[in-house]
Amino acid sequence: MSLFKARDWWHVNCGHDEEFDKGCMCVANIDSDGSGDVKVCVGSFQGMLRVYHPKDRDFRVEDLLLEQSLDAPILQLEAGNFNSNGGISLAVLHPRSLVVYTLSPVGNNQQQASYYSLTKNYEHKFERTAANFVYGPFGGSAAMDYICVQSMDGQLTVYEQETFTFSRFLHNFLLPGPLCYAQKIDSFVTCNSSFEVECYKYQVLASSSADKTAEGEESGLTQQKRVQVDWSFVLGERVVDIRVARFSRSLTAGQIDILVLGERTLYALSEIGQPRLQIRLEYAPTAITTFQHVDDDGQGAIHSAVISSNTGALMVYRDMQLLWAAKGELIPVGLSVN
Repeated sequence: MSLFKARDWWHVNCGHDEEFDKGCMCVANIDSDGSGDVKVCVGSFQGMLRVYHPKDRDFRVEDLLLEQSLDAPILQLEAGNFNSNGGISLAVLHPRSLVVYTLSPVGNNQQQASYYSLTKNYEHKFERTAANFVYGPFGGSAAMDYICVQSMDGQLTVYEQETFTFSRFLHNFLLPGPLCYAQKIDSFVTCNSSFEVECYKYQVLASSSADKTAEGEESGLTQQKRVQVDWSFVLGERVVDIRVARFSRSLTAGQIDILVLGERTLYALSEIGQPRLQIRLEYAPTAITTFQHVDDDGQGAIHSAVISSNTGALMVYRDMQLLWAAKGELIPVGLSVN
């Protein structure tokens, strides 16, 4: 049990009887403010989108920049360069669509916006129910982010901003798990129904054959495209989340870790799926995030990890060492450090 207690600097209740899960929070300078101040975007399963700008202790009504119903459950929010016109946009994932918005200040009162408006840039409709998505410069794209959506039945669909690119089915799929994009190796990392972590190269996905398997041909099931796995690692437990960071002290310049948070274990895997370290957790984790600082050995940036537990505790790790732990009042479903 921790001797420390985490105290709220700022907090707000988001509506009444609304539900949230990991992915429903995004922290970014979503309105491209010149000051660089970040905003907290929150979306609920009831379809309410809210954008907050905490500026001081305790919530004030002016901290709420936007509150708008999107008329569909919000599964995930992310900020990135999703618009061909440039600037930061907000990608909102619904069960049957992906919508990209721009948040803009309107009016001016002593250099302060009177209110904020949400403008839809484009929308992609789905034939299959979505589970989650990742974004990044797939294939080495410069100054723009592409989006990859994972469906509930194991289909990965890639969009290059306003344009549909391709879709591929994952093999050995039962239920959707966490999905992560590793820019250093230009690959997607996820987990399958056999509790294995799998890595798929973007170029392999993009150039894979459109040949279909014969499975289900006589039973009338939908035939699926098969793709080649670059590497896999047997985890043996359910995966809570996957992150990319420079976490291990032994990393050289240019190397990365793929952090896999299981039900009872935190793994750091190499770029080829080899385990670098393993931390046994004495609690049930609920969420993980990483934050960057400068390493003492001069090898470049290094990351620490923050993990929350089902008892509301927050643990900060650097490599194998637990640096700090504190007890919170609520059980987190999402974490972010900015």
